[in-house]
Amino acid sequence: MITQPDPDFTEVEIQAVLQKLAVAAKLLESVCALKDNVKKLKNHPIHHYTLFLSDLMWDDVLSKRQLAYLIVELKEYREDFKRSKNTWVKQRTAMAVDLFQQMIDGNFEIPKQALELLDELYPYPEVIQVEIKTKKFNHTVLDNTMCPNCNHHFQANEIQEYVEVGYRCPQCRQSIRLS
Repeated sequence: MITQPDPDFTEVEIQAVLQKLAVAAKLLESVCALKDNVKKLKNHPIHHYTLFLSDLMWDDVLSKRQLAYLIVELKEYREDFKRSKNTWVKQRTAMAVDLFQQMIDGNFEIPKQALELLDELYPYPEVIQVEIKTKKFNHTVLDNTMCPNCNHHFQANEIQEYVEVGYRCPQCRQSIRLS
């Protein structure tokens, strides 16, 4: 007995598939947006797949077979992140695979959990470097100064560190008060 291939989706189902594919693409885009924060994502091929998925003409994806073809590579990415400690990335890639599988199985409803994952922000703070400026002191330093601690003689141009009350000896770092 020869079986007929699955019929194409109905117009209503096509709209539901498009909406569900859009959610899956947004989940993957949120993962790709972390390439600067997550080391494993820096040069990961998921970026190319996400671009491909976003640019794909959805009118061409009308059969379960085509969805099954698209899910193969996505399952590999889920396996890449399966052992990751980053649950945020792991949950989103797993949910994208689940959404594809649900469409293949004929379930076109978008799960509430998928929408919640889209709304949830990345919990790890972005690293921001801050430049700290220190107060500059205007001290008058005598030429040929002697440290009272180590008796080291030094010139004003040898001083490397100034403090609020004076400066430090370049040899022993003893604080020397200005008189």
